[in-house]
Amino acid sequence: KVATIREILAQGKIPTIEILVHGLQDEQTALRIEAAVIDLLGKSALTNQVRGWESTIVGRMEVNQLAALYDAESVQVDDPVLLIRINQLYRYGMSLQELYEATRGIWKIGVRRNRAQFALAVYRGLVREVYRIQRWHPAGTMAYRTRSIAIENLQGRWEFEGNIAEESIRDKYLEKYVGAYFAANSLCPIAYQ
Repeated sequence: KVATIREILAQGKIPTIEILVHGLQDEQTALRIEAAVIDLLGKSALTNQVRGWESTIVGRMEVNQLAALYDAESVQVDDPVLLIRINQLYRYGMSLQELYEATRGIWKIGVRRNRAQFALAVYRGLVREVYRIQRWHPAGTMAYRTRSIAIENLQGRWEFEGNIAEESIRDKYLEKYVGAYFAANSLCPIAYQ
């Protein structure tokens, strides 16, 4: 931000500071408005290094995503799947490649992984994508194009190679609620079914 202001001053211009809203009753409202404005303008048009407060949870999203969030149908998982929570990496509007790479690795996971035919990418209890697992590789074996992976601490971690599952399987799970398959208060991102 400071560098941008210096560039403006170096051009002989005076930066304009505008207040979008004032007189708000609480900080949470201010943070929500800030997040909405950042989502609207786009982070790339600003000097912000991160999106607005909780914008990945309550920020800008498509109507179908909002409907799924508030009116998701619970689903009975009856296929051999791994449910993989990607809460730390997920964001609305991410590309198919970003979503796949957030889901496929790098997991500390045992041999039970070999029984799973499908991987469900789960964010806040909702299935965001379904992948057919082709094979497992030791973590760090395959290249990532959209995320960086620290090469240290990969011992005992795995990543899968796969494709988006066929429509009949996707229709069964996509945008459905599976949060009940994760133990209450568990931080483990993996659940077997």
